[in-house]
Amino acid sequence: MRTILYSVAIVMLVSCTAATQFNATAISAEVTAAELAGSSWKVLGFNPGARDRVNIINGSTVTVNFDVDGKLTGKAGCNSYFTSYTIDGETISIGLVGATRMACGAPEGIMDQEVRFFEALGQVSNYELVGDELSLLSSDGAYLLSLIRDRIK
Repeated sequence: MRTILYSVAIVMLVSCTAATQFNATAISAEVTAAELAGSSWKVLGFNPGARDRVNIINGSTVTVNFDVDGKLTGKAGCNSYFTSYTIDGETISIGLVGATRMACGAPEGIMDQEVRFFEALGQVSNYELVGDELSLLSSDGAYLLSLIRDRIK
């Protein structure tokens, strides 16, 4: 009889633990998605494809703003851009990007930087958020964009 009671107790304990772990994961994903909504970021560097990480050109600023209504906006160094985003757990979907069409000559390489930034943004499907650092990743886990939270907007 005692063995049966112990068995039932263990099954109940394991069931409660599994439910708690599942709920904790779900809550963690909700908290992370909520942390991104309404946040602003500065891009430190990017790595579209198999190239080494490229730092942002000195004298330029690339930003990413996650609006609370699912819009993604920012500056790509020269031009402003806009798109949409949705988050489901640790996956993120970014819509087709639209941008203004200015041509900037300075700093040198700024237009190439924009092209590479938009390339990387178009490949994003996952993300990692650790403190004030955000990494946008490809579907195979490759790092595409490295960002830091912009607390001054």
